[in-house]
Amino acid sequence: MNRNDDAFDARLRTTWHAAVDAVPPTLAWRLRTARPRTGAERAPARWPLGAALAVAAVLAIAIGLRPHAAGTPGTTPAATSVVASNTDDATASLDRSPDFYAWLASPDAEQLAME
Repeated sequence: MNRNDDAFDARLRTTWHAAVDAVPPTLAWRLRTARPRTGAERAPARWPLGAALAVAAVLAIAIGLRPHAAGTPGTTPAATSVVASNTDDATASLDRSPDFYAWLASPDAEQLAME
């Protein structure tokens, strides 16, 4: 330390002692008797609850992203084919037409939807 640092340190110590002397005696007594909280006195940790919720969310997402079978459980393949054959051929052609999707993005479709 150089001489400037020593002078600064002396002024800082003087200011600190003046501040300590200015603390009221009742407050100083309360500060001395206050104990820092130990680990046993702290509130119970809540990380197990958070971990359980995170695991539940991951499982829910994993189950939702799982590939599904062609039919639902309990249905026969014949029942599935009957449902598939009942679809309207007019709407099936729209599903495969790129012009239909281009028209949906046009201002004409927005105007028609507003009416």
